[in-house]
Amino acid sequence: MAKKYKIIYSDDAQEDLNGILHYYLTHYSKAAAERILVEIESRIQDITRMPEAYSLFTLKNRPFKKEYRYIFAKKTYRILYRAIIEERVIRIITISHKRADASRLIRSIEEE
Repeated sequence: MAKKYKIIYSDDAQEDLNGILHYYLTHYSKAAAERILVEIESRIQDITRMPEAYSLFTLKNRPFKKEYRYIFAKKTYRILYRAIIEERVIRIITISHKRADASRLIRSIEEE
């Protein structure tokens, strides 16, 4: 049996998740917040099963020193992550709305 990947959330990713849940709690309901949390957590578990299966995150004319990938939850939230295969670690960099400004994503990557 393969050793499981450890999931590490950056400070930005944790703040993002808290913000998403707060939004759903204040604009919808506790049940809606729980549903989005389950969906995000489910997608992160998908990453741990096949971390290199998802799309590479690239920006035109903006190379990164490390390889970043992303997956969507509910077709709305982009989960940006880095897989450190040799250490069996998945580092969640940010969880942002698909329309989030690219400069925010770049900032999160650079702070990593």
